[in-house]
Amino acid sequence: MKKLSSTELFNIFSQQDHEVFADNGMVQEIDNDFITFGTIIVGMRNYDILDHMYRYRYQEQYEGVKDTLKLKYFDSLMRYASRINNLRSDTVDDLNNEFGKQEIVGMLNQLLQFYEQQEHYENCAIIFKLLQKFI
Repeated sequence: MKKLSSTELFNIFSQQDHEVFADNGMVQEIDNDFITFGTIIVGMRNYDILDHMYRYRYQEQYEGVKDTLKLKYFDSLMRYASRINNLRSDTVDDLNNEFGKQEIVGMLNQLLQFYEQQEHYENCAIIFKLLQKFI
């Protein structure tokens, strides 16, 4: 069986929406809060898929690297969250319509609980500020 590489595990989803826009000359979309927040939601979905897939396939081997990988992956999503300064109400409405309030709130709560356990309170503050826009 191939050994799991903690540096390459999530490469299948490494190209984020912002990179795609930049590569295709759509730079004006990079600072769009809808796109930025959507990137976080899709990233969380991708993490859940990969987590389940690797947990099933690699079991004990994955258990040894799971927490480190989760921190690394969530930290990459937090770089996007930190770019969002003030979500406008029309953007919140658009996000709710596109992704559903329940999924958004659940995803933000998952991030918040994770960073509370890690005692990364700067990230908790960012997430809490976003969460308040949806509740």
